[in-house]
Parts: sequence; structure tokens; C-alpha cells
Amino acid sequence: GPAMADLQAQTNALGLQDAVLFIGYLDRKQALPDCYAAANVFVFASLTETQGLVLLEAMAQRAPVIVNGQCEVLVDHVHESQSGYVYRNQGEFIDAVSRVLALGSGARAEQGAKAREYVLKNYSEAQVSARLRAEVDALLAL
Repeated sequence: GPAMADLQAQTNALGLQDAVLFIGYLDRKQALPDCYAAANVFVFASLTETQGLVLLEAMAQRAPVIVNGQCEVLVDHVHESQSGYVYRNQGEFIDAVSRVLALGSGARAEQGAKAREYVLKNYSEAQVSARLRAEVDALLAL
């Protein structure tokens, strides 16, 4: 996105250019889900995003997630479903990334399966539609 040039400069300044790949925008129908599915972990580092729908997308493709404590939509659910980790500061962020990367493939796969199960259980089209309908009905009843 628009921050790519700055992020590439930071990556180069840290000497990480051989470890970081900037792939740009991906096709949402196949390439993006494939990318999520290939990930060992999905790290959500935004300090301002409060919904984090990309987390649901990543979880649906069995990627364990690391989410900041400001992401209101999923913070409690990530704890409950054991589908990743929540961090609230830089130290917790580093610890969470280290812990996920240190997991064996079986443990990561288990977290990924829990992530997908959570999304399918709580964010299917029918469930989201029912919640929206209930909100509309509540508003109409006012």
C-alpha cells in the first residue's frame, strides 16, 4: 500500500531485506487466501485498526494470529479460542512472535485449526446476517 516505500527503507536500514518480501496487492479470490494458508503465523501489528477483518480472513485459512490489544473485534476471542496471541506492548509482541515461531508444525497446525473453527462457528454468512438482522430489529423497535 501507500506505506511500502517507507517500510522498504526501514527494512533495508535494519538489514532485513533478505528476510522480508513485499508482495503488494493480491487477488482476493485465490492468491490472498493461498498466502494466508501458507503462513506460519499472521501478525497484525496495527495500533489503530479496531476491526481487523483481515484477522478473520487469515484465521479462516488456518493461520494462527498475533493481534494487538486494541483490536476490539477479536482480542477476547483469540484468548478464548486459543487461536493465537494478544499483545499490548512491544515486549509482548516480540514474545508472541517468538513463541509462535518456536512452536512445532503440529502445535501451529492445532492453533490454525482452532482459528478456522472459531471463524466458521462465529462468522459464517448466516451468523453475521442474523446478528445484523437483530440489530436492525432492535433499532426499528425504538
